[in-house]
Amino acid sequence: EVGEQIRSAVEERNLPFEDAPVKASISIGAATLTDLIADTKSLIGAADKALYRAKAAGRNAVRD
Repeated sequence: EVGEQIRSAVEERNLPFEDAPVKASISIGAATLTDLIADTKSLIGAADKALYRAKAAGRNAVRD
C-alpha cells in the first residue's frame, strides 16, 4: 500500500532536468519482519528478491 503510493507519486511528477522536465519511474521491493524473516540480513534479502520480481514484471512496479 505505501509502496504503491510512493510509486504513483514518483510517476505523476515531472522532474526538472536541464531545460525540460522528465518523467521518472521506480520499482520497489518491500519486505516485512515475520517469524521467518526475523533479522536484518533476512529482511534485506527478502526486499532484494521482491525488487527483482518488480523489475521482472516490467519495471515501475511494487512487489513484496
